[in-house]
Amino acid sequence: MKFRKEIMEEIDENDYLSDSEEENENSLYERNERINYYNKNIIKKFNVYFYFDLSKDKKYEFNLTTGEFKADEFHIYNLIKYIVKKINDSNIIIKDNNNHYSVSLKDIDEDNMDFYINNYEIKPFEFWKKKESENYSSKDLLRTINEEKISFFSKNPLNVFLMKQF
Repeated sequence: MKFRKEIMEEIDENDYLSDSEEENENSLYERNERINYYNKNIIKKFNVYFYFDLSKDKKYEFNLTTGEFKADEFHIYNLIKYIVKKINDSNIIIKDNNNHYSVSLKDIDEDNMDFYINNYEIKPFEFWKKKESENYSSKDLLRTINEEKISFFSKNPLNVFLMKQF
């Protein structure tokens, strides 16, 4: 049977960390854990610019700010659904030829992601200035959007309703 002293002599001194090295390693571990936690819980909030054409000569742009979303839990179609509901709840009024119209978007009551994917899209802000700009895929997670400002469009002009105000 070996005594503690003999066992200790067999173990190379390099197998141990000094107290300061151990503290540094613990500090690095804690830092990495904080980074991992942050990366898993990224919160995103967007400035949305909604565009639609009333005619060839009349184009409208409205701005709204979203609430906060966990970027690794929500998809872009969730954001699209949120934007549609927020626009419809905002009572947007436009004036055209001395008439006032309220603006709303086609929506459905059921939770159908295909409806939002097929009818609306999100593009990078000022997408027309970027050479290789693409639409964001509606099935991607929100973390794929790197910008705070985004553009929102209806794929079909029939999705935008104008109701004349009397």
